[in-house]
Amino acid sequence: MGTEKFPKVPERGLRDGRARGARTGHAGLGKGNRVPGILVVDSHAVLRRRMVRAVAQSVPGASVDEAQDGQTALAMVRRTRYSLVLLDIFMPGKGGLAVLQEIRRLHPGVPVLVLSMHPEEGYAVRALRAGASGYVNKESAFEELAGAVHTVLGGGRYVSPSLEGFAEGKRGNATGNL
Repeated sequence: MGTEKFPKVPERGLRDGRARGARTGHAGLGKGNRVPGILVVDSHAVLRRRMVRAVAQSVPGASVDEAQDGQTALAMVRRTRYSLVLLDIFMPGKGGLAVLQEIRRLHPGVPVLVLSMHPEEGYAVRALRAGASGYVNKESAFEELAGAVHTVLGGGRYVSPSLEGFAEGKRGNATGNL
């Protein structure tokens, strides 16, 4: 990454779901000199804005857009090919797993990092099976977010250390596995 030059990102996103700096064909982190486009989807405005700022700091120069619900997110994904979508699993209206499946249908190669305040053991496995590139619990989101974002932008899959332990425990018995 080093000395790549990116344009400045405004500190606050637009509130009405319009994409700031919307462009098509965003490239992922490290793929050429194009600016990564990242969409943050969460129904809680304060948390969403904190995540937008955290992502903008983690990926300098990224174009970070925000959406408050699944319908708005899907409209934005139809207009703009993002490098990454951060998606709350529970939202009013169209839920996160349904939105994840639609994003997979529209843009199969776009990584989706799922966020939730619910226990990882139940929801992370479902999200990963539905095609998520990673899962971050909101309780630890800000400590893990930078690493998770860079992992999935680089083509990897992110699971938290606590979920790795859970998955290993599941593999070790007859109850199932990821």
